[in-house]
Amino acid sequence: MSSSRVFRKFVIVYLLLHLSAALIFLFFASRWISSEMKQQGFLRLEMAARHIRHYFHLSKISIDDPQACTYSIEMGRHLGLRVTLIGTNGMVYADSESPDAVFENHANRPEIIEAKKHGIGKSFRISGSIDKPLYYLAIGFTEPTTQADFVEPSGFIRISQHRDDLQRLEKGVLRYLWISGTVLALLSAFFMWRFIQRETKPLDTFSEAARRIAMGQYDAVPIPDDRNDEWRNLADAFRHMLSELSHREASLLANSSRNQAVLTSMIEGVLAIDAIGVVTLANDAACEMLKIKQVDLLNRKLLEVIRIPALQQAVEETQLRRIFRCVEFETATEPRRQIAARVSVMDAGVHPGVAIVLHDVTEIRQLESMRRDFVANVSHELKTPLASIKAYAETLKLGALQDPEKSIQFVLQIETQAELLDQQVQDLLTLAKVESGQAIFNIRPIPIDSICRDCVESYQELAKKRSVRLTYAAKAEGIIARVDGKELQTVLKNLISNAIRYTPEYGSVSVTTYRDGPTAVVEVADTGIGIAPEHQPRVFERFYRVDSARSRELGGTGLGLSIVKHLTQSMGGSVHLSSAVGKGSIFKVVFPLAS
Repeated sequence: MSSSRVFRKFVIVYLLLHLSAALIFLFFASRWISSEMKQQGFLRLEMAARHIRHYFHLSKISIDDPQACTYSIEMGRHLGLRVTLIGTNGMVYADSESPDAVFENHANRPEIIEAKKHGIGKSFRISGSIDKPLYYLAIGFTEPTTQADFVEPSGFIRISQHRDDLQRLEKGVLRYLWISGTVLALLSAFFMWRFIQRETKPLDTFSEAARRIAMGQYDAVPIPDDRNDEWRNLADAFRHMLSELSHREASLLANSSRNQAVLTSMIEGVLAIDAIGVVTLANDAACEMLKIKQVDLLNRKLLEVIRIPALQQAVEETQLRRIFRCVEFETATEPRRQIAARVSVMDAGVHPGVAIVLHDVTEIRQLESMRRDFVANVSHELKTPLASIKAYAETLKLGALQDPEKSIQFVLQIETQAELLDQQVQDLLTLAKVESGQAIFNIRPIPIDSICRDCVESYQELAKKRSVRLTYAAKAEGIIARVDGKELQTVLKNLISNAIRYTPEYGSVSVTTYRDGPTAVVEVADTGIGIAPEHQPRVFERFYRVDSARSRELGGTGLGLSIVKHLTQSMGGSVHLSSAVGKGSIFKVVFPLAS
């Protein structure tokens, strides 16, 4: 049996209507049959009475004649009816059920009274003679010799029948009626059920098809094709709809995939916010910038998740005034990032949604700051030796040339400052060349222990002058790394010279080489003044000095560690620092080993 609710509704409603109609029909039919049976009973009694009266007329006998009494008794027994002959004065002449009984006067019987007035009378009552419910019918009887058109009856022929006789017949008819009506109702209900089941069966198929379509299963959608009626038209329309839905979904999925690919590949963060401030779209870049998971951001109000007043104010102003806004803010989580947001209206509704494009400008702002610092530092670093050269030259011009001893001293100072200025310019050119990518490196497998040993030997004289012990140790022999030999020398010279400069007398500087997994490590350690933790992240910046006065006094340009960092990275390596104030510093330069 079909389990569809529509089928059940059809069946239940039909059965209720069908049962109600059958009950109403059977009720009124029963009433009508009961009435007709009663009328037919009286008609039968009337025909029997008229037959007896006709016989008396033909036989020319009166109602009180013994022959009439005998005939009445025989007819009553033959017809199964009670026949009573009554005179006009109410005297009973004969009775077929009680021939020998003595009856009381019947002049006051209802049927007799009515027959006196209208010629025929009917009644239903309990017989006073036999104490049983009977149907009565009485007709007037005139003598057969009477020639007048109308005379008073000389007696009455009364026919009666037991109610049980009529009721048995009536019950039989009604039983037949109810049985046949019930059978017909059940048969019609069964055929109607089968018809409804057949007609509503495609509903289950379409319901299953709609369920599969809702789940995105377009390949195995059942559509009825065995009908040639309205269901067939609906199936054709359904098939067309299925084709359109499949095509549109494929187009939407393709567009969604393209949009998702674009949003995912964007380095800019993208947020879409509806009219009430709920985030409806957020790409990975936006979540990364704001340091929040996508699941915690989507379908929530922006103000509940990101409490940045500048951004919220820009969103509200854009929605209210429908203008384009740019705002820059700093994230609340560590590490702090500088974000530039472009807020624009998405639609033209009364309360429009907005689109927010986020740009991480942290590096740009840092570069701008570094550029400003670089310009200021270059100006300051170049100004100092130039000022010294100018001062010594003016001193010589003003008369120091006349003093040979002092003039030679001033010329030596000019030469020293010029050399420092030249070294700064050379370092700047080297650094600029490396950063611009124009430097050409000859990277190949090179034994680094020989280069390290040569660099240490070249700085032994400077170490002795400063009373610093300089040593080299190789923890593993034959270490071959992929580097540029010339640039590796530059890196080591900068590290060793810095270590010697910042190590006090009787300190030590050690250079060590060893393997660390797939890398070669050159470690330069000293027992110098060390670097405080707050300065360590910036020591590789250009012109950054932990102690400016001491650095210039020791002859540094402020570019050595920056050159070390950029050269090492350009050769595929990295540099690391660990230091403690008063305990010295350790610089580790890491390069990939040769295969």
